Amino acid sequence: MPERQYPQVFCSFDGKIEINGKYRKYWIQDATEDMFSEIMENLTERFIGDEPTTKYLKCKDDPTSMKEFQQFWIKMLHEKYSIACMTKDDQNNVKLAGFNVLTESKDGEKNDYNITGVSISRLFKVLDYVEQQRDFHKEFHLPTCMKAMGLYVLPDYRGDGLGEKLLHARELLCRAVGITGTITAFSSIISQKCAAKAGFKDFVVESYERLGEIDPDMKIYDIEKHSKYIKLMYKLYN
Repeated sequence: MPERQYPQVFCSFDGKIEINGKYRKYWIQDATEDMFSEIMENLTERFIGDEPTTKYLKCKDDPTSMKEFQQFWIKMLHEKYSIACMTKDDQNNVKLAGFNVLTESKDGEKNDYNITGVSISRLFKVLDYVEQQRDFHKEFHLPTCMKAMGLYVLPDYRGDGLGEKLLHARELLCRAVGITGTITAFSSIISQKCAAKAGFKDFVVESYERLGEIDPDMKIYDIEKHSKYIKLMYKLYN
């Protein structure tokens, strides 16, 4: 991989919503260690209840699963691939507005989770099944790629297009570290539309209904009230 500048600011942009005649100014950079505790707080207190699969699997009510999610997230953050969207408030204080927790995936790497939580086990069974339908590394001859496990925009900053900007910034990160492709499971129709706007394409599409028919452990009750499909979506950086 190429020599990497860390931490790095990847892009800056104005928001879409006018507030008192002004637009918020944002930038996306590497998520640094001083941000980890706030990112973890948002993952465990907010993301886990907003993201459809974890919401309808009631992960927040499963202490063992929550602990194991936290272990995964903190490990991924320490890989130093994750990115954060930042802004400043009216007093010029730097604020976290959103983030994307990212991890490198290598061809042939096996998923050895060693998990015991009921909710997280059911979620990972769904994710493993969907990923096993097609081999992203082999089809595109990629020795490594970037994956994600948590894209979140804080409520105060929604409407400014930060989700799409974070997905675009992933390309800048990947180019900086010499990775030429990314793939992510998008479980919500909202995030799927956002990913499509950012240039992601469908790789595997599975209905939640069919997953539940294949294996009762992959049944996520009531999720179809929110979204009908889970999608593996990808983007190549040539």
